[in-house]
Amino acid sequence: MTTLQRALQRALRRQPGLEKVSRDTIRTVLHAAGVTWQRERTWCETGVSVRKGKHGKRVVVDPDTEAKKT
Repeated sequence: MTTLQRALQRALRRQPGLEKVSRDTIRTVLHAAGVTWQRERTWCETGVSVRKGKHGKRVVVDPDTEAKKT
């Protein structure tokens, strides 16, 4: 459970009628609302990778990157 979910659960449980709101209910509602708590991979450039080999590192670029994004 994330910090956001814990804080939301505590706040909701203080409200009348919501004393027993579950973690799963919070997760389901947040997911349905489009909230995500996954990390974004901003450090990873799409279509470019660094390969390690016997002779050092080399950069490999996928020429079809733009076509695969759609």
